[in-house]
Amino acid sequence: MWSRLQRAILLSLLFWLAPLTGPVQETIAQTFLGNYSGHNVNGKAISVNAGSASIRFIFYQPDILRVDFLPTPATLFDSSFVVIRDTTQTVGMTIMSTDSTLEIASSAIKIVCAKNPLRVAYYTGAGKALLAEPGSGGLASNGGARLATFSLSPDDHFYGTGERGIGLDLRGSAFDSYNTQIGGYGEHTGPLPTMNINIPFVSSTHGYALYFENTYPGRFDFGVTDPKNFSYRASGGELSYFLIAGPTIREQLEKYTWLTGRQPLPPRWAFGFIQSKYGYKNDVEAYTMVQTMRQKQIPCDAMVLDLYWFNAMGDISWKPVSWPNPFHMMDSLLAQGIKTIVITEPYIVQHSINFPEARDNGYLGTYSNG
Repeated sequence: MWSRLQRAILLSLLFWLAPLTGPVQETIAQTFLGNYSGHNVNGKAISVNAGSASIRFIFYQPDILRVDFLPTPATLFDSSFVVIRDTTQTVGMTIMSTDSTLEIASSAIKIVCAKNPLRVAYYTGAGKALLAEPGSGGLASNGGARLATFSLSPDDHFYGTGERGIGLDLRGSAFDSYNTQIGGYGEHTGPLPTMNINIPFVSSTHGYALYFENTYPGRFDFGVTDPKNFSYRASGGELSYFLIAGPTIREQLEKYTWLTGRQPLPPRWAFGFIQSKYGYKNDVEAYTMVQTMRQKQIPCDAMVLDLYWFNAMGDISWKPVSWPNPFHMMDSLLAQGIKTIVITEPYIVQHSINFPEARDNGYLGTYSNG
């Protein structure tokens, strides 16, 4: 029989493990916006108030709209790390108020704010419905967290958000949005792991895209908790989002990259066939693989050397025992039409030759306790 102490220890373990075995649930009450109490125009910004809280709308282009959630009049937003554009472009707009709604419109996006309670719906300039907040949702705060909830349309299918070990269409899935390394993942039937590259940008087949301007860990929920709604939750910081109107995902991406910047065109070989595995332990293995691929006429434009090329993460120097003449090797591969790529990651482990210098000069990120 189990002793009382053994049962207590088991129950304690189950209590602590339970949150790790299922998706994150929103169990704490959210504070949503109340009734409309007025609006004001300050230059190119239109603020719509609900008591002490407000929503601020700013058009960057007729089809690119910034939406700021201000839970209190003292709400301040950090400078963007992502958006490279400003609001210098002149965008014509109209504002019309009735007893039940406030309408703000550019030539491409019409904002309809229902007043009681304050809830927002978006349309194209031609009147097609794009996106709407449910009566029981919208923008909300929960302590330091921020939440945006929208209604799901029947033809809403979602793509983007960064790297995922799942299918392309994200409808019917929920996952955290936080950059961390996940090794050895497979097909997931339970909670979906966050992955190395997360971007809080999502495209919809319903004619719009959303970019959530917030650097804190977030969570997307595309109809899992509530099959009628989808949401984005930021664990901290203030929340803005950009609504981008575009009938196709290609057009949405073009507008998103206008907003956030476009990378230079990579060299032609980078679009070719690149061989990579975990990993080649020495130059003999690398030479052998190249020889095999050329003999079997398998196209190859570049080879990736994983973490065996250095002694420790953060060294950024060749491991001489395994790679005695790396520059000769790279020249030899290049003569065969193959570029060499070495993996480099922004980590410096404690036994790296560079760790003491990084530690002593304050180059490393620290916790609050130092």
